[in-house]
Amino acid sequence: MNKPNTIANSDFKGTIAVLNTVYQTVPMMKNSILEYLPNANVINFVDDSILPMIKEDPNTMEYSYEKFLMFARIAEKQNASIIINACSTVGGFKDYAKGKLSIPVVRIDEEVAKVIAKNSKRIAILATIPTTVIPSTEIIRSKLGKDAVVDTFLLDNAAAFNAKGDKMSHDKTIAHKINTIGDEYDSIFLAQASMADGIIYASPKYTDNVYTSIPYAIDELVKLTLTLK
Repeated sequence: MNKPNTIANSDFKGTIAVLNTVYQTVPMMKNSILEYLPNANVINFVDDSILPMIKEDPNTMEYSYEKFLMFARIAEKQNASIIINACSTVGGFKDYAKGKLSIPVVRIDEEVAKVIAKNSKRIAILATIPTTVIPSTEIIRSKLGKDAVVDTFLLDNAAAFNAKGDKMSHDKTIAHKINTIGDEYDSIFLAQASMADGIIYASPKYTDNVYTSIPYAIDELVKLTLTLK
């Protein structure tokens, strides 16, 4: 898997707040943060009603931003130094929050989108839930030149396995798609943080071209901690 060369910052002892829409990302994000910020205090906020609401009615996106803003303001009161939004579906929250918060917001898929756009001309985006497709495609395209090709694949069968609690089948379904299309693309982006473990079962032939958002978001997070007074 393609990852940045992040250097840990053990001097940072502040609080990082994570906004989640699924419970699966809670341990993933906490473990990833503590790997590079071992003395940080990590607090998580979870609202698992957001994705079903957006799926039923996409016009509720702004309301979802408002819910995240509520959590973010609570995080401010808990002396959080940085907020990281772990949900790509509501990735637009970073722009929505400008001028409304006193602390920075890290968008989970922003840095990885920059790297993918810089290194690729043919890009495949894999998602397991439909609400992720549009925001993930938009942020990748916003960084690309006009001649780049972006194809999106919705793996709803992986989502079905996940809903049943069958994580291994979920991960293997993602890996199978990577192995199937690996020769056709420069980069394959796993659009949701919860998809990252799919790389475990993918062929080593393709793993160097697979990107997930968490490592790059953590890299941005660590760099931000170095700028705080």
